[in-house]
Amino acid sequence: MQLDVFTLVPHAYAWLTEQRPVATVLGSELDLRLFSYRDTTPLRSGQVDDEPYGGGAGMVLRVDVVAAALEAVYGGQPTHRIVALTPQGRQLTQDVVEELAKEERVTLLSAPAGCARGGVGRAGVVLGGARRRARVSALHAPGRVSGLARARRAALGRPRRRRALAEGTRSLRNPVDRLTAGLPRGWRVTIDWLVTIVGAILIVLAIKQWVINPYRIPSSSMEPTLHCARPSPGCEARFSDRVLACRFCYRLWSPKRGDIVVFNTPPRAAQICGSGGVFVKRLIGLPGETWKEVKGYVYINGKKLDESYIKPDRRDDFTQGPITIPKGQYFMMGDNRNGSCDSRRWGTVPRGNLIGKVIATYWPPSRISIQ
Repeated sequence: MQLDVFTLVPHAYAWLTEQRPVATVLGSELDLRLFSYRDTTPLRSGQVDDEPYGGGAGMVLRVDVVAAALEAVYGGQPTHRIVALTPQGRQLTQDVVEELAKEERVTLLSAPAGCARGGVGRAGVVLGGARRRARVSALHAPGRVSGLARARRAALGRPRRRRALAEGTRSLRNPVDRLTAGLPRGWRVTIDWLVTIVGAILIVLAIKQWVINPYRIPSSSMEPTLHCARPSPGCEARFSDRVLACRFCYRLWSPKRGDIVVFNTPPRAAQICGSGGVFVKRLIGLPGETWKEVKGYVYINGKKLDESYIKPDRRDDFTQGPITIPKGQYFMMGDNRNGSCDSRRWGTVPRGNLIGKVIATYWPPSRISIQ
């Protein structure tokens, strides 16, 4: 049986499934859902009455607050059985539970917080006479108000100016619950888990595709800025660095000299270096600039480039160039000039091949840093 409880204090109803009559009759067959009036109230700041101060907040439930909660969950006045919890109602005995267990679905409307453990009565106890009152006490005794079935129009009616607010609360309900409302509880739980897992996987894939993606440093070409793991040649560390590349950064601004960039290599890289795919290098030359190397020192447009990140034992003594970098192309070099297969050998990298800028090292813990 599906049991929906509408209350001001949802957490206070954990006791319900532990009651001996409920546990004896229903056991694991009880599907308990808890809803708070404050989540769907058409009043401001989660109020449920007209007098949140001085009059005792929650002591009197407005009928349009109850109506908004029912409409948010059921899309209108429910057709199944509704029971109101009041101090004047019948005790929660096994006979009462067996009577309710005959229903496929039951809705409980609770009294204010101080009366949450009262007896069980009928819906008319709380909601009857709604058409004639601005608000109705949740503690009316049974029989003092007329039943819902005898009302000329829905007892759950509310001022027209509030209707749009209440209707807007429908979207707050879980869409999976709406789609699986008629299925057995086991199926609903399974579908809910599947949707959660698939949703989590899609979120992770979307983040990796468009936001941030992790990469491992496999070679010594960026030593000592980014470490690779021994015993690979030229590696200084026990563990390879793992970095995060921002995939959307270059959609917001242009690549800058000095950026450490993750990119897809041109086809020549696989032929010359013996491997291709995704490389991590430092951006040295920008489109339209002239690059050259003289005895291991880089010159851009004839001016020597200050490269404090190059260690003396990692610098080569090559002389080559000058090379004019084409429009829309970038010149990449590793910080380990003696052991880097880069643009000096296989040429420049098109803008479309850039995956993202390295923004952080996240592993190992001793190497955590922001680039």
